[in-house]
Amino acid sequence: MIKIFFDLGTTNLKYVVEKNEQIIKTENIKNKEIYFDQNNFINANDFFNFFLKIMEENMSEEKEIKVIFSSAMHTLILLDKNYEQIEKGFSLLDSSNFKISEIEKLENRKINGLVNSSFLPIYKIAKIINPNIYTFTTLKSFILLKLYKRNIIEVSDAAGLGMLNFKENEWSFDLFNKYNLQKIKKPELLKENKIFKIKYNNKIINFDLGISDGAAAAIGSELKENEISLSIGTTLGLRIFSKQIDLKYENDYLFPIYNGKYIYGISSQNGGNNIDYILNILNKDYSFINKKNMNNIKISSDAYEKIYFYEERFKTNSKHIKDEEIDESTLKKVIIQLCDRVVEYNEKIEKSLNLDLIIKATGGIFNNIYINDVFMNKLENNITIFNNDNLSYKGLKIIDNGDFFND
Repeated sequence: MIKIFFDLGTTNLKYVVEKNEQIIKTENIKNKEIYFDQNNFINANDFFNFFLKIMEENMSEEKEIKVIFSSAMHTLILLDKNYEQIEKGFSLLDSSNFKISEIEKLENRKINGLVNSSFLPIYKIAKIINPNIYTFTTLKSFILLKLYKRNIIEVSDAAGLGMLNFKENEWSFDLFNKYNLQKIKKPELLKENKIFKIKYNNKIINFDLGISDGAAAAIGSELKENEISLSIGTTLGLRIFSKQIDLKYENDYLFPIYNGKYIYGISSQNGGNNIDYILNILNKDYSFINKKNMNNIKISSDAYEKIYFYEERFKTNSKHIKDEEIDESTLKKVIIQLCDRVVEYNEKIEKSLNLDLIIKATGGIFNNIYINDVFMNKLENNITIFNNDNLSYKGLKIIDNGDFFND
């Protein structure tokens, strides 16, 4: 059987095609080439047409095909009574800009378990006045809706909309009432992994809604007992599979996945992006970050204090690195602070779960020996580097095997 694993990322779409468990094609395409406009709003029909094209390319000699998705959690597609898209679809990066108060964030956090920011779809939908809005969906659920004629959202996607009561794993009536969304029809909520069999052109598509991309990547890290996934790309995130727990810190979060399992974590809006930015200003590449060069760079003691570069995620008063005078010592500072932030996050999660954790680290910055050494020393070797170019794909493979959610 042909299997296609789709990762609908924040900026890029990746897909892997397998035949008889062997990879026969991989593709990595910018979203703007398929279904984003220049302001990062979504045209769901454009993605649907792209999806059908991929299906037709791969179904010619097959009776059945299977597709499974991971996706950035915060896509929102608005639908009319005919289940056609109206308005522009929202993404994590769209240019909409809404303000919400800190008090409002904290109130909603008690319900949805998320670190709330204006990019959450619940705030975007609340700002739209359009009498034709009948219901809503997410990007991958839009594809299922078109083919299966039912609007079904899997639970991690629903959490990413900000509309879920995370403790009950149900749509939150409190949030819907708070934002005057009572009249909007709620989609069906999928809480257990399920395969939808869809007849298409006299053949069968086995359609799996999958899971959010962060959760898929954590699964792809092959976490074992007392292991935690550290991902450092543009952002920084520590994630672990957890039971339902009480949130204790300003920037930790908890959201459900299938079968009563949860992802617990802490994240920062800054990660390797600051390192990339500084290297660009200095006209250097990662090869510059080596022991010889970095040991020669002198920095003041304030590098070991929390200064500007790694303020907690979503704080509106955080100072950006672009406001700083950039020199080579700045590069060393941000590497140290990045590592300090990981240590801090890890300690908080260990305290929340009453566990001693081993970090499994992923992300391109860990291809650098000097950065690895900084992390190894700070974490007293309690870290392993687990580089893999496509952890979401690996996580979907584990889900596809069928046992992960049955533990």
